[in-house]
Amino acid sequence: MAVLPLWFDVVNRRLVVSATNPDPWLLPTLYQEDVYEIEFGALRPTGLPTNPYFSRVNLAGHSLAISIGSAATVHASATTWTPSSDSLLLSGSLSLNTAGIAALADGAQVIFEVKLTSATGPIRSQSTVQVRKAVNVAGSLVPVAGDTALGFLEADRLYVRKEGRPGEGFILRSEDGTQMAYIQLTNTGTLEASPLS
Repeated sequence: MAVLPLWFDVVNRRLVVSATNPDPWLLPTLYQEDVYEIEFGALRPTGLPTNPYFSRVNLAGHSLAISIGSAATVHASATTWTPSSDSLLLSGSLSLNTAGIAALADGAQVIFEVKLTSATGPIRSQSTVQVRKAVNVAGSLVPVAGDTALGFLEADRLYVRKEGRPGEGFILRSEDGTQMAYIQLTNTGTLEASPLS
């Protein structure tokens, strides 16, 4: 998980480096399947030529949507936030493990949109960000030729665990396959075999 601190100048509608640095902030390259922990703060310029350049905006009563996509198409979005105790920060997660992000070409330039809404309406900012495709994508492993990949249930039924769940036993078959028994460890520490056929 990567941390993505976002400081939003609500007057100039742009992301800045921090509450003490008014320089524009360039978004880093984002990666498919990553989850970004976002800490969001809204700032209002003071008009002073030196620090403090900004005053903090109390975010009580505000809603926030951070989206990645193109015009009228959202590829990933975060809309659930937890306010800090003083309501000056919002924290949440933006997951890039979505079908929309997976469908993008490697190195795609997309829009990163911040939409902060209060009772007076929304304030938006858009920046361009690059999204890189993952090389080792979860679930993309290919079985060896001639081999069959087992699903969870198949593997669960075919293989004995090193350590089973409490009260769980296992089934043994005779060499000729005509006899079966369920083996279980009792609470006294002894093995108990119950014939199944």
